[in-house]
Amino acid sequence: MTVPSPTELNIQVTPPMPDPNKTTRDRFAAHVSDPACAGCHDSIDSIGFAFEKYDGMGAARPLTNGAAMENGKPVVTATVLGDKTDEQKTDFDGAYADSDALAMALGSSAQVRACFARQLFRSSAGRSDNTARGAEEAFVTFWKQLPTEQQGNVIESLVAFVKNPTFAQRRAP
Repeated sequence: MTVPSPTELNIQVTPPMPDPNKTTRDRFAAHVSDPACAGCHDSIDSIGFAFEKYDGMGAARPLTNGAAMENGKPVVTATVLGDKTDEQKTDFDGAYADSDALAMALGSSAQVRACFARQLFRSSAGRSDNTARGAEEAFVTFWKQLPTEQQGNVIESLVAFVKNPTFAQRRAP
């Protein structure tokens, strides 16, 4: 999925202020009600909500708004991915009880594996601009020819990057 940077869209990002009377989902509801934000946040917020049982440092957080029972509400980790246009549909759209269920779906997704290959190319090649798109697509196509069990393996994917003919090809300036 392509999610543009807020700076590309000339949007000044201001996170919602913490409010002890609202859950994170309640606070971020403004994103999906504002048409300028909804296009991206419809896709990304629901993934983040599945991981809400963890705080910013990864510690378990059974209550929102702190540990005080009078202020805290139970964290809701259930989420639904989907309701997108046909061109944005993914092979992991569906309802998930929590981040564990979502992680299992993401781990078995062909689209997520291909995204991994694309990001591996971009970080290994040190570029992601339009001039590298041809080489990027060639690598992803080459990588997809690996056996499925190797596609999720970081070492095998890095070896594929080096074995890919575009690794050694250079364009004349």
